[in-house]
Amino acid sequence: MISVIIPLYNKEPIIERSLQSVLSQDYDDFEVVVVNDGSTDRSADIVRSINDPRIRLIEQENGGPSKARNTGVKNAKGEWILFLDADDEMLSGALDFFSKKIQKYTDVDMFLGEVIVNNGKAEHLAIEYKEGVVSNPFKAHVFGRLFQCSGTTVYRKTIVEENPFDERVRRYEDLQRIFKLYRKYSLYLCHKP
Repeated sequence: MISVIIPLYNKEPIIERSLQSVLSQDYDDFEVVVVNDGSTDRSADIVRSINDPRIRLIEQENGGPSKARNTGVKNAKGEWILFLDADDEMLSGALDFFSKKIQKYTDVDMFLGEVIVNNGKAEHLAIEYKEGVVSNPFKAHVFGRLFQCSGTTVYRKTIVEENPFDERVRRYEDLQRIFKLYRKYSLYLCHKP
């Protein structure tokens, strides 16, 4: 099972669209753990209004995205974790694609897909990956050969449990943590957004 964890804070205009991008996946062995991090708008109400047993809403006081992601991991049932920001969308077929990679490359800890960026004018591919295991993720990152951020990577649950987000960090928390993961775990680049 893949657990999609969505930290939620004041994303009323977009959360339904984000959730629908996950719920419309053609892969069915997943759950969505939405952690409402003290939203002051109607975000949580919108999540509650979507009647789907695959969604679980967890409420907490505002503690920032790192705390919300850690809460999601603690409550996740899946063996694999994908973090999706509440204002991002998942392309159709994404979970099925990751599932097939997980089954084929059983010794890999993280699978990174390409990301499509929408700057409000046009969509474009952030980076085009060369498929396969990265021998030196630090070097690939520094030289711009990989772009790892929320929504693009599925992680083995054990590694995110052993390496939680630093809850003191409220911006770029995903980058701060990913550098820790590069030291110990294998990363596979997938040539597909």
